[in-house]
Amino acid sequence: DASNIVKLGEGTFGEAFKGGETVFKIVPIDGNVLVNGEAQKTCTELFTEVLLSKTLNCLCGARDKTTNKNSCLNFIETKAIRVCEGTYDAFLVNAWEDWDEKHTSENDHPLAFPEKQLYTTFILADGGQDFESFVLLDFDEARSLLMQVTSSLAVAEAACEFEHRDLHWGNILLSRNKRKTIEFILQGKRMKAQSFGLTIAIIDFTLSRINTGNQVLYLDLSTDPGLFEGPKGDSQAETYRKMLNVTRGNWEGRYPKTNSLWLHYLVDTLLTKKAS
Repeated sequence: DASNIVKLGEGTFGEAFKGGETVFKIVPIDGNVLVNGEAQKTCTELFTEVLLSKTLNCLCGARDKTTNKNSCLNFIETKAIRVCEGTYDAFLVNAWEDWDEKHTSENDHPLAFPEKQLYTTFILADGGQDFESFVLLDFDEARSLLMQVTSSLAVAEAACEFEHRDLHWGNILLSRNKRKTIEFILQGKRMKAQSFGLTIAIIDFTLSRINTGNQVLYLDLSTDPGLFEGPKGDSQAETYRKMLNVTRGNWEGRYPKTNSLWLHYLVDTLLTKKAS
């Protein structure tokens, strides 16, 4: 039922909506109109994220069926990707305006775009609530979060030299279920760990780096110097600057330490912003 569509959140380059059990990430592309003061993403730039998403999908085989040497279920499933043309549907506009009324959007109204605007739409599984707003119940859930993020990064590092490079608390989703354990395969070894009924999903691979086996996909972060100019002492801003020091501006290169930097950020966030 399209009337039940709600907006989940927003980023500089796109909007996220939910309908039923599916999430839609809508990104305007290849247009001349600025999106929230920035040039629109090109289809070439979005194609990198498409390939990243599809590569990570390959890690998510069923545990009892996969022959992968590296496998996990904690990267958000990309169900489909479509390119659309036209104006926002009225249901999406209503959802956007409802969210704006409650949260005051920092983005341009979707009707500001021309009638023949192109959009890339990522159709994703519903991974739950973002870590920023999610309330952890106890220490077991906190350690489950860290264990799942760490094991997922280890699996993706081993499989395809993956570095997320933007793993702040808005890019980790959490949900509760009745499962008490989680399984993954790392370099051919099957492992099981307690999840305490918590499942995480890692999202948003816009800044990520990966080796598909045929090519290295990455975003040249030197084109966005503002990323490294955040407030001094802010954990997220400091993590971007630490990444710059590690890579020395060579964003195509392999620097798995960047994943460790984001794990350090998560621990710091748990201690300073989630401790009760």
